[in-house]
Amino acid sequence: APKGVALTHANLSANIDAINGPAGLMTRADDVGVSWLPLNHDMGLVGMALGAMYAARPCVLLPPQTFVKRPAEWLRALTRHGGTISFAPSFAYDLCVRRIKDADLEGLDLSRWRVAGCGAEPIHPPTLAAFARKFAPVGFRETSFLPSYGLAEHVLAATFAPRGRPLRTENSLVSCGGPLPGHAIRIVDEDNQPLLPIALVADE
Repeated sequence: APKGVALTHANLSANIDAINGPAGLMTRADDVGVSWLPLNHDMGLVGMALGAMYAARPCVLLPPQTFVKRPAEWLRALTRHGGTISFAPSFAYDLCVRRIKDADLEGLDLSRWRVAGCGAEPIHPPTLAAFARKFAPVGFRETSFLPSYGLAEHVLAATFAPRGRPLRTENSLVSCGGPLPGHAIRIVDEDNQPLLPIALVADE
C-alpha cells in the first residue's frame, strides 16, 4: 500500500544545499559532474542534474543506454570533460570491472575524479575494491569513493560518509556516515517506536 509523499521546494533546496555544502560534496567552482543516471531517478535528477544547476557548475549527461551498452563511455566522458563528481549504484562499478578490458584503459585519465559516489542499493565492498584496483593505473583513487544513504521520500541524500577516507566496513556492511547538516534520522519499528534511545542529528 504505497503512499505518496509531498516534497516542497524548501525540502528540495535544503537537501541540495546540504549535498553541495562543506559536509557533503564541498562543491567548488572548477567541479564538473558527469552522469549517465536516468532523470526519472532521484539520484540522477536531484543529485547530479539539479545539484549542478544549484551550484552553477557544468554537468555532462549521458543517455543511460550508452552506459549499459558500453560502460567504458562513462569513464571516457569523465576523462574527456575532466569530471570531478559522479555517482552510481554499486552494480555500475561492478559492470565496469567485468566489461571494460585492459586494452580499453588506454587514454583514460580518472585523476580529477574526486567524488565517486555510491548509493541507491546495497554497497558491496569487494566490488569497490576491485574497481579501485583495476583503475588505479589510470589515476583513480580509492579514497574518492563516497558511500551514501538516501531515500526518495526524503528528497535524496540522508547521510554521507566523510570525504577522502578509506571505506569503513563492519560485517560486510559499508558505513554511509552520519546525517547531513540540518537533517535528523530516527530508526523506528512498525509502531513508530524508536529502536535507538536518541535520534541521530547532524553536527551543525
